[in-house]
Order: sequence, then C-alpha cells, then structure tokens
Amino acid sequence: MIIYFKILISCFISLILITEVGCHSKKKAKEVEIPIQQTTSDRICFVVLKISKDSFSGNNNITLINKIESEGTMKNTGSFTNGAGYYLTAEVSGTEGISATYTIDHPLYKHFEYTDENNNFKVKDTIAGSAEFFIRMQLNSNSKLIKISELIKDQPKKELTEIKL
Repeated sequence: MIIYFKILISCFISLILITEVGCHSKKKAKEVEIPIQQTTSDRICFVVLKISKDSFSGNNNITLINKIESEGTMKNTGSFTNGAGYYLTAEVSGTEGISATYTIDHPLYKHFEYTDENNNFKVKDTIAGSAEFFIRMQLNSNSKLIKISELIKDQPKKELTEIKL
C-alpha cells in the first residue's frame, strides 16, 4: 500500500513538472497593432425629462433629469399620438438647420377611453401636476441643440426649453 502511494505521488509530481516545462513558450509573442476603425457620427440620444405646471404662472416647466448618448441608428418609427390635441415636439437642430422633429403625447394631459356600467363608450381627459417622460432621438455630427415645445389645442406653439448637446 505504501509503495502504491509513493508511485502515485511520483506520477503526480512528474505530471506537474511536465506541464510546467512543456506548456510555456520560449518565444515572446509579437505585439500586433489593430487599427482603430473610425466611429460613425450617427448617435441615439435618450433624454429623460420632468415636466411640471408652475402654480403661480400656470406655465409648464421642463427640467433635464438624464441624457444618454450611444452610437447607432434608429429605425424610422414615425409618430404615434392619441389625437387628443396635446403634444410635445422635440426639434433636433444644428449647423444645417432642423434635422429631425419628434412628436409625443403631452405627458401632463391624459386621455382615457372606457365603457361605463351600461356599456356606453366614455372619454375622460385629466391634467396631471407633473410627470416624467423620455424622448428617443437620432442625432448626427451636425446636431447641436434640442428644442422642446408644446402644442395645446387652439393655442400657438410655445417653446419650453433648449438642451445643448
């Protein structure tokens, strides 16, 4: 039994020595320089904002919460609004003028459609005091500024804020 144990130990030590000596390369690896590809100028911008109604003036104010930019391009998704007449628009502009306009439903104006207990179709509009929302936009190398405006029924377009990129 002791002889078997000694043979096992010597085999184990031999195996360790063989792997240590045999697995190391004596040549240094060549350093290969990989060329850095030029990055695209197309970026996607995610802007998280908070809109609130000022109780004294009655105007809506927008504050920037977070802005994240990432390389990439967006699919053309178009504008999806509920048709209630309360919208926010974000215009991306730069050295060549307005490059894109994005329209979303106004976050403070909520439009609900439901059926009552008699199965009659009802519509209800409510106004919130404040709300957080985000806008996803495509930017290019010329994009310098985002202007956010509100469009409210029967009122002229009103600019709320500008965000420099």
